[in-house]
Amino acid sequence: VPECEIKLPCEMAIPETYIEDPSMRLEVYRRFSASSTPEQVDVLMAGLKDQYGDPPLEVYVLAELTTVRIAARRLALTVLEFKNNTLTATFHNSTPVKPDKIMGMLMKAPNKYQFNPPSSLFIRMSGVKGNELIRKTRDELETIVKMC
Repeated sequence: VPECEIKLPCEMAIPETYIEDPSMRLEVYRRFSASSTPEQVDVLMAGLKDQYGDPPLEVYVLAELTTVRIAARRLALTVLEFKNNTLTATFHNSTPVKPDKIMGMLMKAPNKYQFNPPSSLFIRMSGVKGNELIRKTRDELETIVKMC
């Protein structure tokens, strides 16, 4: 399964004022990229807090986006995009998500979810902006992961 292409509008750079040394900032980016579970992200964030103090908002956004990437990988998503108040999740044909589970979501909240066969789930997220979008996206994906 190819890596998911994530198209979400967000600022996620580690500020130089938080980690001054460029090689250390690069190492932290590598560690976020190498994280394969939300627990690893939590451990990384705790380590950053211990070493550098309370992380700024941009680092929290990076952590949330990393958990989104992890969930997208578990669901075998190929594209995750937010446009026009709608989050589109496109599933690879090897997704572990069963069609009946998606249908159940559609039945429970037909105004929120729409499915476009063979592989795209549309999730309406009206009024969601900025960093809240990343959190809501993570929550939606974690809900789907629990159905697997």
